[in-house]
Amino acid sequence: WPWPKSTLGLTAEFGEDGYCQKCAIPFEGNSGNLHLQRSGLTPTGAWLPYWRVDTICMDAATTEKVRSRFTVNLRPVLSPSGPLDGVTQLLIPSSRSPWFDQTELEVMEDKHGDFRGKTCPVCGRWRWRSLWWGKLPPILPDVDFEGGPAIAAPEWFGSGLSSYRPFVVKGELAELLVASSPRDFGILEPEELRGIAGTKPRWMP
Repeated sequence: WPWPKSTLGLTAEFGEDGYCQKCAIPFEGNSGNLHLQRSGLTPTGAWLPYWRVDTICMDAATTEKVRSRFTVNLRPVLSPSGPLDGVTQLLIPSSRSPWFDQTELEVMEDKHGDFRGKTCPVCGRWRWRSLWWGKLPPILPDVDFEGGPAIAAPEWFGSGLSSYRPFVVKGELAELLVASSPRDFGILEPEELRGIAGTKPRWMP
Protein backbone atom coordinates (compact mmCIF):
# COMPACT_ATOMS: atom_id res chain seq x y z
CA TRP A 1 0.00 0.00 0.00
CA PRO A 2 1.17 3.56 -0.63
CA TRP A 3 1.83 5.60 2.49
CA PRO A 4 0.09 7.51 3.88
CA LYS A 5 -2.87 5.44 2.79
CA SER A 6 -5.24 8.36 3.34
CA THR A 7 -3.66 10.15 0.36
CA LEU A 8 -2.45 7.03 -1.52
CA GLY A 9 1.11 8.31 -1.14
CA LEU A 10 0.42 11.48 -3.13
CA THR A 11 1.48 13.88 -0.38
CA ALA A 12 4.81 12.12 0.09
CA GLU A 13 5.46 12.07 -3.65
CA PHE A 14 4.18 15.49 -4.74
CA GLY A 15 3.90 17.54 -1.55
CA GLU A 16 0.79 19.03 0.09
CA ASP A 17 0.33 21.58 -2.71
CA GLY A 18 1.60 19.45 -5.57
CA TYR A 19 -1.66 17.76 -6.49
CA CYS A 20 -5.38 18.49 -6.39
CA GLN A 21 -6.73 17.08 -3.15
CA LYS A 22 -10.15 16.60 -4.76
CA CYS A 23 -9.28 14.65 -7.94
CA ALA A 24 -5.64 13.72 -7.10
CA ILE A 25 -4.19 14.86 -10.44
CA PRO A 26 -0.64 16.22 -9.89
CA PHE A 27 0.08 19.80 -10.93
CA GLU A 28 3.70 19.10 -11.90
CA GLY A 29 6.29 16.34 -11.64
CA ASN A 30 7.50 14.53 -8.53
CA SER A 31 8.91 16.72 -5.81
CA GLY A 32 9.39 13.88 -3.33
CA ASN A 33 9.56 10.10 -3.18
CA LEU A 34 6.84 7.51 -3.32
CA HIS A 35 6.48 5.77 0.06
CA LEU A 36 5.20 2.18 0.33
CA GLN A 37 4.25 0.45 3.55
CA ARG A 38 6.55 -2.43 4.48
CA SER A 39 3.69 -4.60 5.74
CA GLY A 40 2.94 -7.30 3.19
CA LEU A 41 5.57 -6.02 0.74
CA THR A 42 8.07 -8.45 -0.75
CA PRO A 43 9.91 -6.51 -3.47
CA THR A 44 10.32 -8.93 -6.38
CA GLY A 45 10.73 -8.00 -10.03
CA ALA A 46 8.42 -5.15 -11.04
CA TRP A 47 4.92 -4.24 -9.93
CA LEU A 48 2.24 -1.55 -9.70
CA PRO A 49 1.39 -0.36 -6.16
CA TYR A 50 -2.22 -0.63 -5.01
CA TRP A 51 -4.33 2.23 -6.42
CA ARG A 52 -1.33 3.76 -8.24
CA VAL A 53 -1.79 1.97 -11.54
CA ASP A 54 0.34 4.34 -13.62
CA THR A 55 3.35 3.77 -11.33
CA ILE A 56 5.98 1.07 -11.93
CA CYS A 57 8.17 0.00 -9.01
CA MET A 58 11.18 -2.33 -9.34
CA ASP A 59 13.32 -4.33 -6.94
CA ALA A 60 17.06 -3.71 -6.67
CA ALA A 61 18.10 -6.39 -9.18
CA THR A 62 15.64 -5.19 -11.83
CA THR A 63 16.64 -1.59 -11.15
CA GLU A 64 20.30 -2.35 -11.86
CA LYS A 65 19.44 -4.07 -15.14
CA VAL A 66 17.28 -1.14 -16.23
CA ARG A 67 19.81 1.49 -15.14
CA SER A 68 22.65 -0.22 -17.02
CA ARG A 69 20.72 -0.52 -20.31
CA PHE A 70 18.30 2.39 -20.60
CA THR A 71 18.20 6.14 -20.25
CA VAL A 72 15.26 6.54 -17.88
CA ASN A 73 14.42 8.56 -14.79
CA LEU A 74 14.48 6.40 -11.66
CA ARG A 75 13.70 7.61 -8.14
CA PRO A 76 14.24 5.70 -4.86
CA VAL A 77 11.10 4.33 -3.21
CA LEU A 78 10.99 4.79 0.56
CA SER A 79 8.99 3.39 3.44
CA PRO A 80 7.76 5.40 6.45
CA SER A 81 10.87 4.19 8.29
CA GLY A 82 13.45 4.64 5.52
CA PRO A 83 14.74 3.28 2.18
CA LEU A 84 13.43 0.04 0.70
CA ASP A 85 16.68 -1.77 -0.15
CA GLY A 86 17.27 -0.44 -3.67
CA VAL A 87 13.60 -0.34 -4.75
CA THR A 88 12.96 2.39 -7.34
CA GLN A 89 10.09 4.03 -9.20
CA LEU A 90 10.23 4.42 -12.98
CA LEU A 91 9.08 7.99 -13.72
CA ILE A 92 6.98 7.99 -16.89
CA PRO A 93 6.56 11.28 -18.80
CA SER A 94 3.29 12.20 -20.53
CA SER A 95 3.08 12.78 -24.25
CA ARG A 96 1.73 16.08 -25.53
CA SER A 97 -0.86 14.99 -28.09
CA PRO A 98 -4.11 13.16 -27.16
CA TRP A 99 -4.10 9.38 -27.43
CA PHE A 100 -7.84 8.83 -27.78
CA ASP A 101 -10.76 10.22 -29.73
CA GLN A 102 -13.05 12.02 -27.29
CA THR A 103 -16.25 10.79 -28.94
CA GLU A 104 -15.05 7.19 -28.73
CA LEU A 105 -14.18 7.64 -25.05
CA GLU A 106 -17.72 8.90 -24.40
CA VAL A 107 -19.13 5.81 -26.15
CA MET A 108 -16.95 3.51 -24.04
CA GLU A 109 -17.99 5.29 -20.83
CA ASP A 110 -21.66 4.73 -21.69
CA LYS A 111 -20.95 1.10 -22.48
CA HIS A 112 -18.95 0.22 -19.36
CA GLY A 113 -20.33 2.36 -16.56
CA ASP A 114 -23.20 4.36 -15.15
CA PHE A 115 -21.25 7.60 -14.68
CA ARG A 116 -19.11 9.72 -16.96
CA GLY A 117 -16.02 11.83 -16.74
CA LYS A 118 -16.29 15.32 -15.32
CA THR A 119 -14.48 18.55 -14.62
CA CYS A 120 -12.97 18.77 -11.15
CA PRO A 121 -14.78 21.53 -9.20
CA VAL A 122 -11.53 22.49 -7.46
CA CYS A 123 -8.77 22.50 -10.10
CA GLY A 124 -10.94 22.63 -13.23
CA ARG A 125 -9.27 19.73 -15.03
CA TRP A 126 -11.14 17.00 -16.86
CA ARG A 127 -10.91 13.36 -15.77
CA TRP A 128 -12.51 10.41 -17.57
CA ARG A 129 -14.10 7.58 -15.61
CA SER A 130 -11.90 4.52 -15.00
CA LEU A 131 -11.27 2.70 -18.28
CA TRP A 132 -8.32 0.41 -18.86
CA TRP A 133 -6.95 -1.66 -21.73
CA GLY A 134 -9.76 -3.76 -23.17
CA LYS A 135 -12.29 -1.02 -22.42
CA LEU A 136 -10.41 1.88 -23.98
CA PRO A 137 -10.87 2.69 -27.68
CA PRO A 138 -7.88 2.15 -29.99
CA ILE A 139 -5.04 4.65 -29.68
CA LEU A 140 -5.19 7.24 -32.46
CA PRO A 141 -3.02 6.24 -35.44
CA ASP A 142 -1.07 9.52 -35.56
CA VAL A 143 0.12 9.47 -31.93
CA ASP A 144 3.91 9.80 -31.74
CA PHE A 145 5.44 7.50 -29.10
CA GLU A 146 9.04 8.47 -29.81
CA GLY A 147 11.32 10.01 -27.21
CA GLY A 148 11.86 7.28 -24.63
CA PRO A 149 11.16 3.66 -23.70
CA ALA A 150 8.11 4.54 -21.55
CA ILE A 151 5.39 7.10 -22.21
CA ALA A 152 1.99 7.92 -20.70
CA ALA A 153 -1.15 9.41 -22.18
CA PRO A 154 -1.97 13.07 -21.45
CA GLU A 155 -5.57 12.09 -20.61
CA TRP A 156 -6.42 11.41 -16.97
CA PHE A 157 -8.82 8.72 -15.75
CA GLY A 158 -10.05 7.48 -12.38
CA SER A 159 -12.29 8.14 -9.41
CA GLY A 160 -11.71 9.49 -5.92
CA LEU A 161 -7.99 9.79 -5.22
CA SER A 162 -7.14 7.01 -7.68
CA SER A 163 -6.23 9.05 -10.77
CA TYR A 164 -4.05 7.59 -13.50
CA ARG A 165 -2.82 7.85 -17.09
CA PRO A 166 -2.69 4.84 -19.42
CA PHE A 167 0.93 4.16 -20.36
CA VAL A 168 3.05 1.91 -22.54
CA VAL A 169 6.56 0.56 -22.11
CA LYS A 170 8.26 -0.20 -25.39
CA GLY A 171 10.70 -2.65 -26.93
CA GLU A 172 13.54 -4.09 -24.87
CA LEU A 173 12.50 -2.37 -21.65
CA ALA A 174 9.06 -3.94 -21.94
CA GLU A 175 10.63 -7.35 -22.50
CA LEU A 176 12.91 -6.91 -19.47
CA LEU A 177 10.02 -6.00 -17.15
CA VAL A 178 7.85 -8.83 -18.45
CA ALA A 179 10.72 -11.28 -17.93
CA SER A 180 11.16 -10.01 -14.35
CA SER A 181 7.44 -10.38 -13.53
CA PRO A 182 5.74 -12.61 -16.12
CA ARG A 183 2.66 -13.12 -13.92
CA ASP A 184 2.06 -9.37 -13.69
CA PHE A 185 2.82 -8.06 -17.17
CA GLY A 186 2.40 -9.13 -20.78
CA ILE A 187 3.17 -7.97 -24.31
CA LEU A 188 0.68 -6.53 -26.80
CA GLU A 189 1.60 -5.81 -30.39
CA PRO A 190 1.25 -2.18 -31.60
CA GLU A 191 -1.76 -2.96 -33.78
CA GLU A 192 -3.65 -4.25 -30.75
CA LEU A 193 -3.35 -0.82 -29.14
CA ARG A 194 -3.67 1.35 -32.23
CA GLY A 195 -6.23 -0.72 -34.06
CA ILE A 196 -4.03 -0.58 -37.17
CA ALA A 197 -1.14 -2.61 -38.57
CA GLY A 198 2.24 -1.58 -37.21
CA THR A 199 5.90 -2.55 -37.36
CA LYS A 200 7.30 -0.72 -34.33
CA PRO A 201 8.79 -2.60 -31.35
CA ARG A 202 6.39 -4.40 -29.09
CA TRP A 203 4.92 -2.53 -26.14
CA MET A 204 3.86 -3.44 -22.64
CA PRO A 205 0.68 -1.66 -21.48
